[in-house]
Amino acid sequence: MQDLIEKAVEGLKLDRSDWKLVKFGDVAIQQKKTVDRENTELTRYVKGEHMYSEDVHLREWGELEDEYLGPAFIRKFEEGDILYGSRRTYLRKVVVAPFDGITSNTTFVIKPNEALIYRSLLPYLMLSEGFSQHSISNSKGSVNPYINWKDIANYEFLLPPLHIQESLYELISSLDDVLEKKKELAHKLISTQKLFFESTKTNFHEESKTLKEAVIKIIAGKSPQGYPKPAELGEYGVLKVSAVGDGKYIQSENKAIVDQCKYDPKYEVKERFILVTRANANLSGIGRACIVNQTREGLMMSDKTLRLIPDSELVEDRFLLQLLRSKEYRNYIESVAGGTDAKNISQKLLLEAPIWLPNKEIQYDITNKLIQFDKSISSAELVVKNVKSAYMTTINQVF
Repeated sequence: MQDLIEKAVEGLKLDRSDWKLVKFGDVAIQQKKTVDRENTELTRYVKGEHMYSEDVHLREWGELEDEYLGPAFIRKFEEGDILYGSRRTYLRKVVVAPFDGITSNTTFVIKPNEALIYRSLLPYLMLSEGFSQHSISNSKGSVNPYINWKDIANYEFLLPPLHIQESLYELISSLDDVLEKKKELAHKLISTQKLFFESTKTNFHEESKTLKEAVIKIIAGKSPQGYPKPAELGEYGVLKVSAVGDGKYIQSENKAIVDQCKYDPKYEVKERFILVTRANANLSGIGRACIVNQTREGLMMSDKTLRLIPDSELVEDRFLLQLLRSKEYRNYIESVAGGTDAKNISQKLLLEAPIWLPNKEIQYDITNKLIQFDKSISSAELVVKNVKSAYMTTINQVF
């Protein structure tokens, strides 16, 4: 692994003398097959929120029988096709489909032109900085920007000869494999931490309580209109719902406020805040919680973000966070969340969530062990960050 990373960091020193200038439309073929959802054997669909930023692996999808889909979901894709989110292209959503299915007509379905490009190399080209910046700068609209196929097809880049494309793919793919293994290790540590908490809970027999017994107050945020880009330093921003990860605060997930005068300091995010999501397109994103360990100034909570103020006499902050990640809590939230397209939960229902609330001495002991897990998880996530940096560096050196 270290050899791969060092090779990426030092640079590939590629000889581009025989590379040819081509357009994206030369190597990528847009697919426009449609599906009659009432008369199809296809069972799975992919939404934009199922696709992760800078990640060619599809990790989530939906089943057609599970929920209502709007009329835009008519586009067929086949196993091996590339799916590209044409809206908010700054999110850099590119995945390779692992099965046949359906997506919306705002997701481009793409096959590689194998006469010119090694098929497995194309999705990595689409993750490159050059391709992403072209797509962002040629997008139309401000609130929900989108790119047309003709504009993306005009992107020009240097394409290596076919006979070396496979070796370049193997290098990038090897880094991708390492990245996946390191992510898996970090995820296992998180799962083990949750399992530790659940198994510890079974050793005690306290009566189940509700969240309102541990929380003094809930403060909801406010959402002034934002640009589809993060606020720069010195600029005010409002949190996106994705700023609240599973136990993790992601400061970069914010939008610059269009009218800077609309920034309201009473909603400013500060360290030690416990934040919970009120609404999300995905059910798994409702009621998600994190503690703000560090944040820049000038970011405010959105109306999809709630701040919980716990009763410090009854509950430790870190212990409360783990309660908000527990299986009992998650099962309750997903059973009572409402909404069709955008799922949400009221403050009243949130406060009725069942929790386990032992005495403070037990909480201290469990919290100390949780913090040890936190340190191991942070170390594993730092490795993931470093490998991903090498991975993206390599992609950008090739393209």
